[in-house]
Amino acid sequence: MKINFDKYRKFILLVPVVLMLIAVVIGVIFKFNFATEFTARHTFTVAYNTTVGEPCYEKYENEIASILNENGGNDKFSYSFERLNDEIAVSTKVVIYDSELSTTQLQNVFNKVSESIEENINGLIGDGHITVSDIHEVSAKSLQNEVINLAVVLLVGGVLLFVYIWIRHELKLAISSLFMILYNVALLVSSFVLFRIPLNSMFVVPFAVVTLLSYVMFAIVADKVRSGLDSENSVSNNELVNDAINQNKLTLLLIVAGSGLAVLLSMLSLSLDVIFVSIACFVGIIIALFSAIFVAYAVWTKIYNKDNDKRLKAKKLKKEQPKTKKSKPEDKIVV
Repeated sequence: MKINFDKYRKFILLVPVVLMLIAVVIGVIFKFNFATEFTARHTFTVAYNTTVGEPCYEKYENEIASILNENGGNDKFSYSFERLNDEIAVSTKVVIYDSELSTTQLQNVFNKVSESIEENINGLIGDGHITVSDIHEVSAKSLQNEVINLAVVLLVGGVLLFVYIWIRHELKLAISSLFMILYNVALLVSSFVLFRIPLNSMFVVPFAVVTLLSYVMFAIVADKVRSGLDSENSVSNNELVNDAINQNKLTLLLIVAGSGLAVLLSMLSLSLDVIFVSIACFVGIIIALFSAIFVAYAVWTKIYNKDNDKRLKAKKLKKEQPKTKKSKPEDKIVV
């Protein structure tokens, strides 16, 4: 079945505009969902000093949560848990962030919490097994540095891929690929806001995924477009692109399916950070497909003029030039 992709382009191009507007509204109301690593926080560790089974671990963690809530948790401060494993103990790392308390007040709260945890969990696990570390402050990572690093990666990758497309294909295709990157960034950032995906230091991964996949799919279609341009068939830009995409439908779908399966397998690690990044990568795969098929070639069909293509003109001129037959040594006349 042949699909007319040009028919849907104008609607697809409206998607990032609508999503960006919705994301701005949600961002203003709820703000960005930054991971705790980008905020100043305090941590302490509860070590059980023995191997703890899953049911018991959850029971102890629920007890810690109950004690924190009794002392202002989810009201005066937020908290999260990280499970720490080693050979002799299973420990819970408690991360306190978004605190409205001063350092002195937080220390007083910790003293009460520490005493309650030792008393309550010792009653569950047995005296002498529980150890609560001191609370200490952890400096926040610089979000600005992370954004700058991401921008540099995208810029360098974009320039290299732009040069590759230009050399292998032609300038207008390379220019249209830049709009694809802008579309990717706009939609991915909007997705982070809309789906409340935490922004952590791993958010460079979905950006790399969407950039790489979109260029791979763009280049696959570009090969067919170039073949169509080299032929002497007189067709419009839209027809040329539609034919190129339809000829590669199966390949594009296999790339999407394979990428999705790889992301799905990565989620088996059950790490919360990996799961959030995997969700962002799933979104990025769909974005890459749409940006490669609809956005880049929507721009190309508008800016490309076959009659002004110097490369094709030079190729045609070379083809039309008469071939001169070189005389062979035996053809020379000897006087």
